[in-house]
Formats: sequence, C-alpha cells, structure tokens
Amino acid sequence: MPQTAWGEITSAAQIYDYIETHIYYRGINDRVLPLVSRSHSMMTDAITNFLSNSSVTGTLVLVGHDADLDALAELFGMSWHTTPFPKNATTPGSALRFDLDTNNNVAASVQYQDYNGSSDVLTVPATFNWWKTSNEVLPTLEDINGWLKPRLDQTCR
Repeated sequence: MPQTAWGEITSAAQIYDYIETHIYYRGINDRVLPLVSRSHSMMTDAITNFLSNSSVTGTLVLVGHDADLDALAELFGMSWHTTPFPKNATTPGSALRFDLDTNNNVAASVQYQDYNGSSDVLTVPATFNWWKTSNEVLPTLEDINGWLKPRLDQTCR
C-alpha cells in the first residue's frame, strides 16, 4: 500500500473508516451553496464554455482538490458512489469527467482508485440529482446551464 497520511494509516480498512468522517466534514463545510457559488462560479463557466465550444472534442476531465470536487458537485447538483468508499467520496487523485455527445447531452462520471494495491483507475457515473426523467435520457448542456444560472454568484463570474 502506498504511504498514506504520512504513514499513520497502514491499511485500506483504516482509509475506508476515516473517509466517512471526512465526507461528513466536507459536506457541512464545502458543499454549502452560498459559499461555493462565490468561490467556484468561474470554474463552472470554464466547464460549460469548454463543452459548448464546437472546436473541442466534448470531453473534459478535472482533477482537483476535494474542496473543488465537492464545490462542483454542489453547484452542478451531482452525487456519485465510488465503491468501496461511501457516497460522494473525494479521495486523493479523484477526477470529475464531463462528456458532451453529438445530441448536446452531458454525461458526468468520477474516476478514482480504490487503494487496494492496484493502479487501475475505476469509473462510476455521477448523477445529476435534479434531473428526473422516466428513461435514460441525459440532461442537455442547455438544461445544465438553466440549472446553474440561479445557483451562481454573478459578481464572482
């Protein structure tokens, strides 16, 4: 197992145990809409502008600190479950991926490692919790922009 927490955590089981408290802490400190709209509105603009630019492929992968991933999850109204971790874990090296298809639909996913000695990168879908549909249709970029508009701090864009 790679050195984690300055060598103080010595097993994957300890990581899984401590991560639950970490996720709780992040939820009450870093998934608060008024705070993240002020700190991350510019980042959401960069994401939606990238996806709407027809000269790019339509895939954007963001690797960031847990505060950034949590802020984006709050702003975009997303959740995920990176098994074996608890729901909404933002483990070291996690990445948030946005894919825009030819129909202007946006899929999101989280890429991560499970710390069981493998270097494999795992991927799970991220769900737009506000997007309720009776079938498997994804939200369009316009749907996402509509969701984001009242959530962003216009003075910080």
